[in-house]
Amino acid sequence: MCVDLQNNGTALQALCCAGILNDPAQCAICPNTDLAGIGVRVAFYMQSIVNALLIAFSPSDSVPTAWAGTLLTLALVIAGFVSKQQQNLTLHHATLVLNFVTLSTISSLAVAPMLPIWRLSPAEYYERHRRRHALLYTDVDDSRYLQSPFVFEGSLYANTQKQRVKAAQRRQREVLSIVLLLQVVLQWAWGLFLFVDPRYSQPELSDSTILVLFMIPFDTGSMNDADTHTAGFLIWAAWILFCLAVTMWLVANLAAAGSAHSQSLLSSVNSGTGMTSGTPIGRQWESLIRETLLLKITMKQAKIGLKAFVFVALWVVFVVASEWQRSLNCIFPAEENFGGLGQVKTS
Repeated sequence: MCVDLQNNGTALQALCCAGILNDPAQCAICPNTDLAGIGVRVAFYMQSIVNALLIAFSPSDSVPTAWAGTLLTLALVIAGFVSKQQQNLTLHHATLVLNFVTLSTISSLAVAPMLPIWRLSPAEYYERHRRRHALLYTDVDDSRYLQSPFVFEGSLYANTQKQRVKAAQRRQREVLSIVLLLQVVLQWAWGLFLFVDPRYSQPELSDSTILVLFMIPFDTGSMNDADTHTAGFLIWAAWILFCLAVTMWLVANLAAAGSAHSQSLLSSVNSGTGMTSGTPIGRQWESLIRETLLLKITMKQAKIGLKAFVFVALWVVFVVASEWQRSLNCIFPAEENFGGLGQVKTS
């Protein structure tokens, strides 16, 4: 039945999505390329992957990815509210939007503690900056440099530059905090919106919509049955609370990492294995796995590794749940095409 609608339902799609035909047996979920088109989905998945790759290979260049995640989240949430205002937001797409914004927020909050501007203390950040840019007079003749005017000028320049570097780090941390906070606010706004306004378009299909929550497919009709003894209607609220709670936990983790100036997993392992930042990433992970198998990691390293595992597991859960839910529901064609204007803008 669903295959027939998808292959031969052009006229039916026009009638159903225009609200003229409301027969559940003849209608499928209307596509929404601005919220769940292939371009939108690929953009969110790739943004989270690129975040992780930049942290692994070039942490100093990873700050702009926070802006990218926030802009993607802002664009999707605005599109979601517009769809709601135009009365074409289905329950299926509302759930996908929550999954996507939560995935993007998790990606940003998970990698933020590993950024140099966040995990290093002001003194450590300045020392790192000094080593990279060779601030002192390394090319001045030693006999001239040891004379008091050169020593005084060099010390004055170093102190001034130290204050500038520390002030720059403070400003970057403030900007990063604002960007991440905005992303969390957007995710919470959408989650609370799902709580307070349960009305969606195509209500005739809402009871047959399948939602994948906690990696389990649920039939919405049975979830809405108040007489069920399994309290299935509470699963929807539990999923929303879970998404919001995950971001709150990551915000707390970010605050703790900033105050403690925690080190990344690889740098912690490298300090005990002789690896340096110039060591190829493959050798670093090989060393990490070897040390783990030999049970030579410290408690701190184990905690960081456990957090990394949790982040990856959450990423897999939201990606698999979103794609699985799409495959279980009958949706009119269009979301798998790159032709939509909204998809091009988001991508």
